[in-house]
Amino acid sequence: MDAIVSTSKSKTQKIANVDRGGDRISYLPESVLHRILSLLPTKEAFATSILRTEWKCLWISIDSLDFWDLSQGCCSDQVARTEGRSRKVSFMDFVDKVLIFHDECDIQKFSLTCYNCDLSRIELWISWIIMRRIPEVKLEFGVYGASLIVFLATVFNYGTLEVLKLMMKSVFKVPYCICFSRLKTLHLLRVKVRHMGSVGNPLIQEHILRFPILEELVMDYCEWMNVKNVKICAPELKSCIIHDNPLDGRGYYDCDVKVDAKSLLSLNYTCLGSCEYSFHNLCSLVSASINVDCRERRYNLEELDNWANKFLTEISNAKILTLASATILKLYGTNLQIRTYSNLTHLTVVKSHGVFSGFEVLLLDLLLYSPNLESIVLPKVLEDFWYEDFENEMVPECLSTHLKEVKLGILSENITLEPKYGSFREIDLSLVKYFLKNAKVLEKMTIISLDYLSEDPGVKKEVHEQLLMLPKASMSCVIDLS
Repeated sequence: MDAIVSTSKSKTQKIANVDRGGDRISYLPESVLHRILSLLPTKEAFATSILRTEWKCLWISIDSLDFWDLSQGCCSDQVARTEGRSRKVSFMDFVDKVLIFHDECDIQKFSLTCYNCDLSRIELWISWIIMRRIPEVKLEFGVYGASLIVFLATVFNYGTLEVLKLMMKSVFKVPYCICFSRLKTLHLLRVKVRHMGSVGNPLIQEHILRFPILEELVMDYCEWMNVKNVKICAPELKSCIIHDNPLDGRGYYDCDVKVDAKSLLSLNYTCLGSCEYSFHNLCSLVSASINVDCRERRYNLEELDNWANKFLTEISNAKILTLASATILKLYGTNLQIRTYSNLTHLTVVKSHGVFSGFEVLLLDLLLYSPNLESIVLPKVLEDFWYEDFENEMVPECLSTHLKEVKLGILSENITLEPKYGSFREIDLSLVKYFLKNAKVLEKMTIISLDYLSEDPGVKKEVHEQLLMLPKASMSCVIDLS
């Protein structure tokens, strides 16, 4: 009876302390406390052990480990360099301590970001990770002046691994054919992918990588080494970002990579001549951002046309399309059989490597094959380019029936001609005139002006009044000079 009364008094006292604004967190269920600590960087979670005696060992059971050290240790000052090295050793010792004392409960996430760490320590940490079969792994390292870290694809347990992010210069060795059965997210940065059993530099004919449930793929500055063909099968892939830029600027690699992704919704592809990527069965594609350059390094003109024709067909289902201006030059050259983009409603053209003569003609050629286009954005594409007296009798169908919004980037200034308007220098309005004259359902025209117009409200007002005087096919169109 006395024990019951004592317990009751203890609970009442705890409730009273909480009601008076006392320590509320300590009375949360242990599972909730674990969840809170797992959301913190591991260093901060570890620091909570000094708050209360009961919390001394709470951190060792958290299911998420997040180590983060961004100090570079590259300072030329001897004192600062010594202090930086001391901090680096302290960080590495801290990681060792946590991994030694952690109670090896089911760890769901492991993230480690550090630079200039000792290679021997990193290899030990990676071995610890692999042994625990952790579902989500992110590794971002910088090991300067050391050999590349080598990962064997087969050592990861793909029965449990769901997220893998390797953000470092490394080698990822794969067999001829492998299935990443539970992987949903894969990010690779500056990774060299090569055959697992190759000795020296033999050329492997084909790799087949299967991702049954992969939803997100990111590959930045990666290389396919010593392989002729790669096939990526990812039927559930939703988002794909590939920046195929040669690693360290060292030429290109004669490798063809085929991506089969029937569920792909978003594609962001940059190609500067490293490999040839092709995308198949993109029947669900919603948005695509394409920057293709330097293809002539791999092809003669006929081969380039053949590749471009196939690529245009592969992305023809997109509803939202972003193209670099240089891409238009590459893809919309001679002898191309342009496929109609019947789903395309929003088009953006971004400037890359300057704008070339005849760009406006190629742009209209693209519009001609986009009958349902509703919006076009040309940010900064018009800068430094003069469309002198641009007139074109060709009027794409979209201008007459669907185009509702046009946004033009910085208007170019013709500094070689005598100004027609005495109070300010002449600007090119040819393309503006074309859209206003022919877009019958246009609702809004937005124009980003030159800096000198923004600096002088009076001049900007005159330009705006001039714009309002231009003939318009759509009387409801609003012109915004920002």
